[in-house]
Amino acid sequence: MVNIRLTFYFAVEDNCDANPAVVVTENITALVCGYELWRTYTASDACGNSSIVTQLFTIVDTTALVIDPAPADVTVECDNVPFAPTLTATDVCDQNVSVTMTEEVGDVCPYTITLTWTATDDCGNSSSVSQTVPVDDTVAPVFDEYPSFLSLSCELLNDYIITAPDNCNVTATIIEELAFSSGCYGSVQRTYKAEDDCGNFVTAVQLIQIVDNTDPLIFNIPADIELSCGEEIPAPATDIYGTDNCTALWK
Repeated sequence: MVNIRLTFYFAVEDNCDANPAVVVTENITALVCGYELWRTYTASDACGNSSIVTQLFTIVDTTALVIDPAPADVTVECDNVPFAPTLTATDVCDQNVSVTMTEEVGDVCPYTITLTWTATDDCGNSSSVSQTVPVDDTVAPVFDEYPSFLSLSCELLNDYIITAPDNCNVTATIIEELAFSSGCYGSVQRTYKAEDDCGNFVTAVQLIQIVDNTDPLIFNIPADIELSCGEEIPAPATDIYGTDNCTALWK
């Protein structure tokens, strides 16, 4: 709503001239919010006598904006969170109203997303609408297809884990390992657990035979030496060492 404050008004009369001439002029002064309209009335009679009065209109905006309604509240799965729409607003004075959106996201599952749109005009009037989106996850993870038994070289054992995609965030971990003696390094039975942020989980068991088909490496081998009869044969070198891909067993 535009408020117009009228300072005063007047009527024109003269003791001799029955119809004094009236001239109206206007001057506009911009304000931080709105503007002032100064209207000047000049009345002149036939003899050149005149009177001047002014009238002030102060135009201000105290009306809140009209903003589009927010989308209806809706409960969704975590893989189906809707995109936030762009809302618009109108105002009686401001033709270029800005609309901003803020988003608050809860940190536990199930969690809630709160979207708030706020429209503000040049005079500081504002209107807001909000949407609440509860987000849940009722779907448990599912492990990718994996072999129930496989052979794995010992240097790859610690880096191996089966994967479990989920409609939301999921973490797959090894929760138990049981070692069995057989062959070179034996076997290990692993129990995996894949759990998402909402506590849905699934487990899987896999038996892994640990194999070592890689020869060890030896370093600092002395060069060949040719000796004459009677020369003393050097003692064995003490800095020779070897490494192997399976020196450190699975942990």
